[in-house]
Amino acid sequence: MLIKALMDKDRLTHEDGEPAANTESTVEFIAPATFAAVRVIDSAVSNLLIRAGADEFNVYNVQLAAHEICTNIVRHAYAGRDDGTIAVLLRISHTPRLVIQIELRDQGRPFDSQSAAVPDFDQPQEGGYGLFLARALLDELHYRCDERGNLWQLLKRL
Repeated sequence: MLIKALMDKDRLTHEDGEPAANTESTVEFIAPATFAAVRVIDSAVSNLLIRAGADEFNVYNVQLAAHEICTNIVRHAYAGRDDGTIAVLLRISHTPRLVIQIELRDQGRPFDSQSAAVPDFDQPQEGGYGLFLARALLDELHYRCDERGNLWQLLKRL
């Protein structure tokens, strides 16, 4: 697995545990588009948020939202392919509020927004909750497809 990580700041909190104002940290890496690699992405999101002083509730929610999008990339964008990758950019900042931005880029099949209906909670179903969950857990979720592939942008203000 090719991983390139860049840490702009070694410490995201003061020694007393309070967030350091006007700091930013960025981590970038490329992971294979596999379910095993999704767990690595999960850990990277969680670890960055923990280092920044996020509480357990928000760490879990942001990690879950990113997990759902990554799982959809593996399952749908790269369906049947084993050569795909996910380029991950994680940026966390205190300005002074804690904000995490996540960008996930892939070169799989484009996302069809027409196929992503809101789940019918009156009818049991096995799948189809991922995008709904991500939207509910984040402040912003954007998708676009361009000449470089698919780009998912996730944003959460804590």
